[in-house]
Amino acid sequence: MQEDYIKSVYAGVLGKVIGVYMGRPFEGWRKKRIEEKWGLVDHYVNEDMNQPLVVPDDDITGTLTFIRALEDSGLYADTTAEFFGEAWLNYIIENKTILWWGGLGVSTEHTAYLRLKEGIKAPSSGSMELNGQAVSEQIGAQIFIDGFGLVCPGKPELAATLAERAARVAHDGEAVYAAKVVAAMISAAFAEKHMDRLLDIGVSMIPADAMIARVHRDIREWSKEDSNWRETFNRIEAKYGYDKFSGYCHVIPNHAIMVMAWCWAPNNFRRSQAIINTAGWDTDCNAANVGCLMGVKLGLERINEDYDFQSPFADRIYLPTSEGTRGVSDVLREAMHLSRIGCKIMDWDIPSSPKDGALFHFSQPGALHGFMPEKMPGDAAECICRNVTSSVNTKERCLEIEISNLSSGICRVSTPLLAETGSSGTYEIMGTSIISPGMKVSIEGRITESSAPLSIKTFIRPDGENTEMIYSNVVSPGTEGSFVLEIVAPDMDRPIK
Repeated sequence: MQEDYIKSVYAGVLGKVIGVYMGRPFEGWRKKRIEEKWGLVDHYVNEDMNQPLVVPDDDITGTLTFIRALEDSGLYADTTAEFFGEAWLNYIIENKTILWWGGLGVSTEHTAYLRLKEGIKAPSSGSMELNGQAVSEQIGAQIFIDGFGLVCPGKPELAATLAERAARVAHDGEAVYAAKVVAAMISAAFAEKHMDRLLDIGVSMIPADAMIARVHRDIREWSKEDSNWRETFNRIEAKYGYDKFSGYCHVIPNHAIMVMAWCWAPNNFRRSQAIINTAGWDTDCNAANVGCLMGVKLGLERINEDYDFQSPFADRIYLPTSEGTRGVSDVLREAMHLSRIGCKIMDWDIPSSPKDGALFHFSQPGALHGFMPEKMPGDAAECICRNVTSSVNTKERCLEIEISNLSSGICRVSTPLLAETGSSGTYEIMGTSIISPGMKVSIEGRITESSAPLSIKTFIRPDGENTEMIYSNVVSPGTEGSFVLEIVAPDMDRPIK
């Protein structure tokens, strides 16, 4: 387990991010409306909705931010609920980042944040006694919880314990039970690959008379009796549908269809995403939880086996919090951070940073660190970015850029360093560039084969309209050979994009 730990964490984070990007464009839609428009959602549909694929989202940002309480406290597995509450106050920018700011008594997380600001410590800040059952049993505890499974590989009891402490900052009752189940299943999936046993492990963490436990028993039985998932969904809607619960987005209906997706597609990532997204309700949240578990359970190689989920966004994610330089990140960078926390919890040696601490190291199969072709007016060449085994050192991986039609123009490849300004839905896009004046950027590369001599340079793009690129020295290695590009970020009156 330890040998492949980072790879499994990467698969889990990747699966979660894919789920968010799959479900976000139609979040809140009902199944009938989804099926009328697309039939089965087994692919990205953001272009149909005229929306970008990569957007800031509470599911991603909250999951990868609140887990940091374990590291910040220095207590790791012994971190208390009160410290998780402190992490909310440290990392959230009020009315701007991470949460849905729907108001006191409407948004569970906004309500809890206001309690924390008033000086009410967690877990009281999320208690049912203070906030009422309708507020305390919404979906938020479940959507922020995957990280606790990822940092406790093979220790589902510990994952459930940490998940409960984190969940109680804002939630109570069935919402906490749902969070414990999901965290425990993700933790167990590092070692256990049979879905029925994973479901058994998850539900064993909560009281047998909890409604979440009854949901599991019902849906697993219905899935054995029904001829397809849509029949099971009809039963869920009749017994556990939105109309049976108060509040904006109750955890029970959404947890129920997650169990349905796992039952009907226990061994296929794309199929599980198709079911959970087509079922509707809180699509991005549900697809993210399903995707994280399936990524760990099935492994990195099987995420893209039926459909290329990864290259359309090249691992790019936005994490707007009070820590500006993490506003732009990527899946592998965040997975490496989680794995360091996990190694501390498991008392494992922390692996040395790949390539002597290089920011972009491509050390896991498929990882692109956000690098994608970027075509500008006048650029005629085409290129494809891939993660491959290095031809120089077969123990390392690297970014391969395959260029075609080179003789007719320029090929550009870039990765974002600064978040776009503005907002997406209710979540602000904000941050500061990870490159500042005086920093030197070095890129090592090698041309393995070219039909024509190449000239290569790197560039820095200042933020703002009508700004000119700042270019490095030009290297001309010809048709093959190694090269090094270096550029020092200059003093500017605007950030580096």
